[in-house]
Amino acid sequence: MFLSTTRRTPRRTLLSALATGALATGLIGVAGMPAAVAAPPATTPLCTPSSTLPGITTGGPAFTDEGVAVFVGGDYAARAGAAESEGVLLAGGTVDIATGGLMNFGRAGGGSQIVPPGGSDMIVAGAGVSVSSGRIDVGHGIAKGGNVTATRSIDGTMELNGGARKPNSSAPTQSAKATGSLLSTTSADLAALPATGSLGTKGGYASLTGDGTSATQVFSLSAQELRKTNGTLVFANVGATAPIVVNVSGSSVDFAMVHTAAESIDQRIDTFTTLGAWAPRILWNFPDATSLAISGNSQTVGSILAPKSSVKVVQSTNTNGRLWVGGDLTFGGNGGSGLEHHNYPWIGLTSLGCDPEPPTNLVVPPAPDEPTIPEVPDAEETPAPAPSESVPSEDKTTTPAEKVAAPGETPTSGTAGSTTPPAATAAKEESGLASTGARTALVVAISVALLGAGAGLVVTARRRATS
Repeated sequence: MFLSTTRRTPRRTLLSALATGALATGLIGVAGMPAAVAAPPATTPLCTPSSTLPGITTGGPAFTDEGVAVFVGGDYAARAGAAESEGVLLAGGTVDIATGGLMNFGRAGGGSQIVPPGGSDMIVAGAGVSVSSGRIDVGHGIAKGGNVTATRSIDGTMELNGGARKPNSSAPTQSAKATGSLLSTTSADLAALPATGSLGTKGGYASLTGDGTSATQVFSLSAQELRKTNGTLVFANVGATAPIVVNVSGSSVDFAMVHTAAESIDQRIDTFTTLGAWAPRILWNFPDATSLAISGNSQTVGSILAPKSSVKVVQSTNTNGRLWVGGDLTFGGNGGSGLEHHNYPWIGLTSLGCDPEPPTNLVVPPAPDEPTIPEVPDAEETPAPAPSESVPSEDKTTTPAEKVAAPGETPTSGTAGSTTPPAATAAKEESGLASTGARTALVVAISVALLGAGAGLVVTARRRATS
C-alpha cells in the first residue's frame, strides 16, 4: 500500500489541510515582454484528474486550481530576486515581502498557468501581511484578480486586479502547530515506505533506478548521498506514470539541482516542455531537515515536503510542484534573480489531486524581475502599471561539470559538451501525464478540507490492497 491505513483520522486532517491550503514555482524570468493576457478570460477549465497538465507557457490561465501551492507553517519572507509565486500562498505566521521590485502572486507570467479561481484568496496569512519594500501584483491576468486575507493588518503597495484586502479576517484561523504535526505524520509515513529502487550510476551520472513495476517508486538516500550527485540526476526504470517518492534523511540538507533527466525518454525533464509530465510525479521528502537550502541554476522538478516546525528553508532557485514547509521559508535574498515557483500538484495521493471528494464539514480556517521599479508610497489600492510578463529562459548549465560516481566513490571528470546524460534507449514515456492539482475551497479555511483528503487515502489503500 502507498500509505498504511492506521491513524486514519490525523492523516485525513493533514492531507485535506494540504489540499485546501497547501507549493510550486518557476523559471528564470526576463522582464520587458508586454503582458500576454490583455483581456483575461472569464473562466478557465477546472483542473480534474483527467487533465493533461501543461509545460511552462506564457499563454494565460489554462486550469483553475483551488488548492494551496505553497504552505508555510511559520513565516514566509520574499527577498530580492523573488519574482513570482504561482498558485495560492498560505502561511501560518506572517507574510513579509521586501523584494525592492515587483513580485507576482497567484499567476506567473511564464508558468504552469494552473491558477486559483478569479476573485479568490491568493495570499492567506495567520498573522499579518506586509509589503515593506517594492510592490506586489495579485491575480494579474485572472478575471476578478485575487484577494489578500490576514488575521491582522495588511500593509504596503499592492495591485489586486479587482480583488480585495481582507484584514482582521477570521478565515485564516487554522492552527499552524496542529498542521505542522500532521505534516510530520504524513512525512514519516512516506519515509517508512520500503525502497523499490536505489541510487547508482547510469552512463557515468548519478541515477535513481526503480523496479519499473511498483505502483509507487520509492527511493531512500542520505543528505550526503544527495550532495554527491552534484545536482545531476537520472531517473531510470520508474514506469510511465507511477508517482515517485525520494526520501532524504539528515538534518542539514543542500538540495541543489542543475540537471535532471529520464532514461526512458533519453532527455532532460527540467525543461519547459517536459515539466508538465514529470513535476506532478515527483515528491522530495525531507523528514529530518531543520535546515534546507534549495538552490541550483536549473528547474527543481517535483513537490517538496519539509515538515518540521523548526525547519528553516531558504529557496534561491526555481521550483515546480507543491511546497510544504512546517517552519519558515525565505524565498530569494541569497543570490539569483527572476526566481519563480510554478504550481504543479502531486499525483501520489488522490486527496492531493485536482478533484478530491468535497469535504463534509466546513470550518473557517507572480511577477517578472523588475529591479528598476521604484517603491511606491503606501496607499490603499494604489494603481500600478500592469506587470510585464516573464519570459522563461532555460537554465544556464547544459553540461554537468563532473561525472558523478556511485555513493562512496570519487567523482571523475565528465564528458564536456553533452546536453543530456547518456541513457539506454527505451520506450518513451507518456508525455502528457494525467495529473492532478488539489481542489478544495480555499476561501473557507484550511481546517475545512481536513476530512476530504482521508477519503482519497482510503480509496488509494483499498485499490492497492486489491491489486
